[in-house]
Amino acid sequence: MSRRRGFFAQLRAANQKLRAPKPSGRTEVALSVVPSFASRWLVPRLGRFIEAHPEIDLRISAVPRLVDLASEPVDLGIRYGRGRYPGLAVQKLADDAWVVVAAPSLLARRPPRSPRDLGQHLLVHDDDPDAWPAWLKRQGVTSKATQRRTEISDSSMLVEAAVRGQGLALARGSLAIDELTSGRLELVFPRIAPVPTGRAYFLAAPRENLRRPAVTAFWTWVQLEAAPLRERALR
Repeated sequence: MSRRRGFFAQLRAANQKLRAPKPSGRTEVALSVVPSFASRWLVPRLGRFIEAHPEIDLRISAVPRLVDLASEPVDLGIRYGRGRYPGLAVQKLADDAWVVVAAPSLLARRPPRSPRDLGQHLLVHDDDPDAWPAWLKRQGVTSKATQRRTEISDSSMLVEAAVRGQGLALARGSLAIDELTSGRLELVFPRIAPVPTGRAYFLAAPRENLRRPAVTAFWTWVQLEAAPLRERALR
């Protein structure tokens, strides 16, 4: 038991050292975030935070696992789930929903007129095998085992495959929002409402970390940046 207590004491000391101001007077904020959200949404916007807070250094860990914010040297996290994170301060950033997207060039050649036409197209999905069947069922269409499908486990790569015209993708709206805004992707069925994934993005952090001005600055900035995501999430 004493060895275990010694281990946790060393871990706490290491965490404090990593979170302490640097000798140069600079401050570091360590963030854990799911890779798909980091690459598709967070990183393209980080320049605005860096410009607004030149005194703060960021250390971003893009990992799919659920980091233990209480014991690992991470100040806060952006998590994708249902918001049940006991012992942490939690703030919802935005809900998420499934949307069917495709490259404009692909739609120009042979656009599906309704969900019933999807059997004639290659359908792309991430590692949620029930996503397409659930979406089709919601539209009153029976999913057929003979439909051509491609699975891409990484949700960010799925969006990129759609941009390159490799099929009709059932994507998370949060990850496709920039491509939809820029016109690199289009909604295949713009009159069909997005289908909620049942999950959302949340900021989470040990409450004591929010006493640090640098952590609070990033916490506040992310919420402001996510405002357009919240507005468009389920529309």
